[in-house]
Amino acid sequence: MASTQLFFAECTTRSAHPGYALEMNGETPQPETIDRMIRANLKLHRVTFARLAPTFHLSHAVEQAAAAAKLLATGSVTPADYLNFLKQHLPVMAENVADRIRSEKSAGSFAGNQAVRVLANYSES
Repeated sequence: MASTQLFFAECTTRSAHPGYALEMNGETPQPETIDRMIRANLKLHRVTFARLAPTFHLSHAVEQAAAAAKLLATGSVTPADYLNFLKQHLPVMAENVADRIRSEKSAGSFAGNQAVRVLANYSES
């Protein structure tokens, strides 16, 4: 069987980290399908907002988790469905991040503002 090795490098210096290598015996890593990536992102969305609700008492976090679960339950989620989901829920996600940042003494914890801006840019294109 062939052996495939993946090595991870630090982004800023491109130096290799030998402790962070992965070898897959007999199986070559395959790119994920868009369907699987969308489903994984929706599952992450569901879990993240479900955890944020009781932890940080964010407004609408429970609804965000439920909306992601509802879309996942439909079976197949097309890229257009996912993009519409993001566009529809972006204002509420941005509000939740803004609420969280306002509640802290340091602005921009967890790089929330930047993440929402990036998401907004993608949803507008």
